[in-house]
Amino acid sequence: MRDWVIPTPLKQPVPRRLRIKGNVFVFLLLLTGLSVPFLSFYFIMFVPEQQDKMLDTRGIDILVGL
Repeated sequence: MRDWVIPTPLKQPVPRRLRIKGNVFVFLLLLTGLSVPFLSFYFIMFVPEQQDKMLDTRGIDILVGL
């Protein structure tokens, strides 16, 4: 009664899905590793200027060099 034959892709010892998961893990690791320096650079360079402009438009005096 068992005339169903296992297809050849199912006979492989390592499923392709496991190799894809490894590549996705490396991609996420690279994405995280590269985004941290870029976000740090953004917050160091541009956020103080935006805050100064916001305070200036609201009419709040900015004391520089305390």
